[in-house]
Amino acid sequence: MENDLLKSGIYKLINKLNGRIYIGSAQKFKDRWRSHQRLLKNNNHKNRFLQADYNKCGSDAFLFEIIELTDDKSKKERLLIEEKWIEKYYDSGENCYNLSINAISREGCPDKNKQETKIRKIKAGLRNMEDPEFRRKSIESLRLNLLNNGPPNLGKKHSRETKNKMSEQHIGKLKSEETKKKMSVAQVKRAKNNPNLMKKLYLSSLKSVSKPIIVKNKITGEIIKCISKTATYKEFGLKNIKQLKWYIDGKWHHHLYQFFEETQ
Repeated sequence: MENDLLKSGIYKLINKLNGRIYIGSAQKFKDRWRSHQRLLKNNNHKNRFLQADYNKCGSDAFLFEIIELTDDKSKKERLLIEEKWIEKYYDSGENCYNLSINAISREGCPDKNKQETKIRKIKAGLRNMEDPEFRRKSIESLRLNLLNNGPPNLGKKHSRETKNKMSEQHIGKLKSEETKKKMSVAQVKRAKNNPNLMKKLYLSSLKSVSKPIIVKNKITGEIIKCISKTATYKEFGLKNIKQLKWYIDGKWHHHLYQFFEETQ
């Protein structure tokens, strides 16, 4: 019997006091019986006829009984078998709790009760946040948690796959000038309390300063001086700075012009 509770099939709930029954089907008997018990106990069962008898007779009056196993059947086939059993007992509410002769399954549907509970908790939390004292305690609790345990992702490292996904999400997205300024200010604030970060930012800024690029026409020998790599690749029809670097390093030669980085 215990092993059968993990299987699928048709079951019936029997009221031992008055003999009334409820026919149902389940993907897993154990989960379905627990669902019935929880809903009945919370006075929230969809079948009000069954709920009324439960409230009157109590939980001990009901017995769960497996009447047919359907492990080798599909969900649709299981519902057809359930309908045959309902037809056998259905009497429009006299001794059968089923309100319809048709079998209806919520298998795969979201639990409405869980959703409603979640919404109530969110609304309650929003109402509580309007209370200054509750808000103060919540902020203090978060502050202490950060001091004791640190940021939630501190010490965690992203996998290479995650990093690639994060990178792909930002491709083609341009930050506004306002956003760039805010990021810069925030970075400077962090660097003030961290000498190593300040040094790293300084060295990074030196690398980011582009040297002038000397461009020479291979045919005429004409020399052109461009103020930066960005200006050069745009002016001479290259796709990006990476292509320009290949010409400067001598990896590519098939352009009308030669490109050199000005030496000081």
